[in-house]
Amino acid sequence: MPKITLFQNANYGGDNLTLRGPITNLKTVGFNDKTSSIIVCSGSWNLYQDGDFRGQEWSVQENGGPKGDGLYPNPTYWHGKNDSISSLKPVD
Repeated sequence: MPKITLFQNANYGGDNLTLRGPITNLKTVGFNDKTSSIIVCSGSWNLYQDGDFRGQEWSVQENGGPKGDGLYPNPTYWHGKNDSISSLKPVD
């Protein structure tokens, strides 16, 4: 089962949110445009700048990140922008 944890601050600090499925708008859970680091526990995920899976898209995987361990300590490692994720979903 896919699982991802989003963190408010770089290097996995601050508030966090763990998801196991798609979310069309992070605003509904109070985490819109707040992500600065990510841990992909399992699966592959598409991240979107806008709600409803629109806008610029980035991909993260459980075997990605700078060390190939699913850890993304800041947006540089998913080629994204700080505090700019509004929706995300696991890749089938």
